[in-house]
Amino acid sequence: MARASGVAAGRDPGATEGRPPARADLHLHSDLSDGLFPPREVMRRAHGAGLLAAALTDHDTLAGLSEARVEALRLGFDFLPGCEISVAWEGFDLHILAYGVEAGSPLGAELERMEAHRLERLRAMLARLARLGAPVSEQAVLDGARGCRAVGRQHLSRALVAGGWVSSREEAFGRFIGASAPAYVPKETEPLALIL
Repeated sequence: MARASGVAAGRDPGATEGRPPARADLHLHSDLSDGLFPPREVMRRAHGAGLLAAALTDHDTLAGLSEARVEALRLGFDFLPGCEISVAWEGFDLHILAYGVEAGSPLGAELERMEAHRLERLRAMLARLARLGAPVSEQAVLDGARGCRAVGRQHLSRALVAGGWVSSREEAFGRFIGASAPAYVPKETEPLALIL
């Protein structure tokens, strides 16, 4: 949830909807996946919102857990390591929240393999884009991702806009990288049984 709303913005999402204040947020993202802030800042914002506990659950990476844990401990509130894992089940792409996971575990090794596949997928889409007359560089996408470990189409769409090949992210998806567009490459997701 490390976006411009809720805890990431220093506000309690429950309070704005007439619910009692939240005491924990167990689904926060940093800029290592699709959030806006580094893991350390996500923890600062969670603490500033009055939470007693927080979990960092970036997409398909454990890379921010150490930084988030150190900051949560420094601030004196509970931290739960986690991850939001992309899986496939009976033809559906799902996201599973996993808690208590650590880098160096068998799951961590699988997530590193998934990260490598994301880069292969990006390179395949870049090759297709070059053939279509939109030669976006890999470095432009990675620079725009600002250290994100779960590089995907959202980052590629930003690079297409920045390079002037399209005027909006929506146009990037519709014209080039959406599921039925010519530069699209399907994402590899692990079978649910492998992750469980």
